[in-house]
Amino acid sequence: MRKPCLTQINNSRKTIVTYLTLTITCYFLSHSPSTSSTQLQQLKTHKDNIDAICISRDSVYTASFDNTIKKTDFATVDNIGSHTDWVRALLCIDDLLVSASNDGFIKIWKNRQLVNKIKAHNWWITDLAYADKKIISISLDEYVKIWSFPDFELLFEKKIYGSHKHHTVTTYFNNVYIGSTWQLYELNLDTHKIEKIDNFYNETYYSSVSDKNYVYFGSHAGKVVKLNPKNNSLLKTYTFDSYAIKALAI
Repeated sequence: MRKPCLTQINNSRKTIVTYLTLTITCYFLSHSPSTSSTQLQQLKTHKDNIDAICISRDSVYTASFDNTIKKTDFATVDNIGSHTDWVRALLCIDDLLVSASNDGFIKIWKNRQLVNKIKAHNWWITDLAYADKKIISISLDEYVKIWSFPDFELLFEKKIYGSHKHHTVTTYFNNVYIGSTWQLYELNLDTHKIEKIDNFYNETYYSSVSDKNYVYFGSHAGKVVKLNPKNNSLLKTYTFDSYAIKALAI
């Protein structure tokens, strides 16, 4: 059975955690270690499991194993577009939506229209991140690539060898965090230096997101860990279920 996803959405009043299969289910998540989550709302958006999500203004964009991209405001669901294989990653950048898929393509959408696409990897693209007018893509081909945006000139590529498959990527200012099988990596956007992060073994990290203070990773064991990017220390672990947490967004 395919494993569902989890999404975290922050606004000025509360933190919402969304647990995903074919549906979006919203929960209130307290930052207090003694407070449990409370279910708020649920909506079905896809015919198969959801694997990516991003937030733009009052809308939520979702991507699924059914190869499609949807947009919802929790009242209606609209179709945006599709790939030829599972859609694994989404980015909301101003008025543009960027998607990536198992088909190896990255696509750019505006007002439901496809405006650009590029064959970026030779195997599944598992995640995308954005910082400083650059898109970072990772793939099961073990390559990490940095592209200029929106023209998609390849600026840097590096193959990280080993048994670690790269599943998720996020940015914190000029640092890129890569979640893999049993390992976390940090890549500096300026120097392109890649280092392993200690003390984060024995987990496979499928999803990640950052805000102005912290970096969060979702694991195969149903946990979300909060990392302090100033010293890469573990601050808190949220445990939700035994399922893999496949998507995070703020």
